[in-house]
Amino acid sequence: MIRAKQDINYKIYLDVCCLNRPFDDWTQERIRLEGEAILSIMERIRAKKWQLVTSEAITVELGKMRNLEKLVPCGVNTHTIFKPSQQSIFRSF
Repeated sequence: MIRAKQDINYKIYLDVCCLNRPFDDWTQERIRLEGEAILSIMERIRAKKWQLVTSEAITVELGKMRNLEKLVPCGVNTHTIFKPSQQSIFRSF
């Protein structure tokens, strides 16, 4: 059975640079396009169409950020990232 393209649940890994791209200066076209792409990906993750894959490295890097709250509007659930009892690599936000 062939699944429809929209039924595919991709697992996406975004490093901290990607997660921060929407907050960079969008006056350069490349940065604006990358920021829009990340926001589009995060919307699919927020809608549970795709799944965000995280790692211990992401947890450590995000833990060093002073303004972690800025990621929440983009769909990054920081409470899930820092949930200490969760051991799985694949975490859906």
